[in-house]
Amino acid sequence: MDGNDGEATFMQPAVDGDLSRKTHHAVSVGYATTRPKRSTCSRLAGVSREDPAATVENAMAGVPGRRSRVLIRKKAGDGMTAMEDAAELCRADNGLAVISTLRANGGIQASVVNAAFTRHPLSDVPVVAFVTYGKVKLAHLRRRPQISATFKSGWRWVTVEGAAELIGPDDLNEHVDADRLRLLLREIFVAAGGTHDDWETYDRVMAEQRRTAVFIEPSRIYSN
Repeated sequence: MDGNDGEATFMQPAVDGDLSRKTHHAVSVGYATTRPKRSTCSRLAGVSREDPAATVENAMAGVPGRRSRVLIRKKAGDGMTAMEDAAELCRADNGLAVISTLRANGGIQASVVNAAFTRHPLSDVPVVAFVTYGKVKLAHLRRRPQISATFKSGWRWVTVEGAAELIGPDDLNEHVDADRLRLLLREIFVAAGGTHDDWETYDRVMAEQRRTAVFIEPSRIYSN
């Protein structure tokens, strides 16, 4: 938590008149407040903020046109507010996310997936989840679980970083049997906005392709 127990830290350089140098802030996430009950990206985004006046945008209001750094420390619940911001952008762009992982040579591999904001099926913490497959992609995640998911709408974007946790036919979890995995893949698909007319066919294809659920518990969230 960047040394700030119980707090989420926002850091934002402000540069007026230069669109090529976008303002940024970073959030170190801690969860210590009541979690929202709703789980899809559209529903999670609908949870109201307790203190909208404390956002970085409002904190920057009235700052004269000069380079400055604003450090705003908030209580731990603001980590969830940052997740709500990401969920809002998830909804605005049809649940699409850019997933970035590490190759063996240190390069970045990026792909676009449908992602969901939901609860971890075992720990019940807020997570970003998606379903994927492929020997190469899953091998990357097993060896180098560092992962980021970026959500955007227009010029707005939010990135969620964390470590990937895999649950699938080749990444077994003692608490998730084959039938629970079948339902879990459905749940993530639906939470990401998917619908299907033939769930038996869906289940069969998921099993044949050895599809795997990926969960990202946020360790850092940052945005413009």
